[in-house]
Amino acid sequence: MIALLLYICLKIYKESDAFNLKCIISDVDGKKYCVLNEDQRIIKLTASEGFGNEKLMESVFHAYEVWNKRITTGALNNWLNEVLTKHQPPAKSGKRIKLRYITQISARPPTFVIFCSYPDSVPDSYKRFLVNELRVAFKFPAVAIRIHLRKGKNPFEDN
Repeated sequence: MIALLLYICLKIYKESDAFNLKCIISDVDGKKYCVLNEDQRIIKLTASEGFGNEKLMESVFHAYEVWNKRITTGALNNWLNEVLTKHQPPAKSGKRIKLRYITQISARPPTFVIFCSYPDSVPDSYKRFLVNELRVAFKFPAVAIRIHLRKGKNPFEDN
């Protein structure tokens, strides 16, 4: 039974890029428990008694659903405008960094591209702020979110 708990924890560890799940094995009253932490929710399960399997499977299916979630570009751009009114990105050498629009380029894990004026000048702290705001606004618990910044093409530039 301990082998099954270790197998589950190993699978979670291997998938940790996609799912933000943590597994801890503990010994309580002579029983081995695998404690899974899905963001702030804790799931206790035992392999010997089958305790907690329903909650585990419910959490896994929910995380898979969120992992496959797609958001329309219109909803994302509305969200971006709201975020920019709350907190603008820091300026680069006195020039404002303009975040123009956002789109979701893939799911599994949710990946977004934001087109902006100076993508290399956006600090990591502001990227983390955007990821956290996305997580709250579109309900992405326990899932890795990727944001890429790109510079838009200049229509006046010669090719």
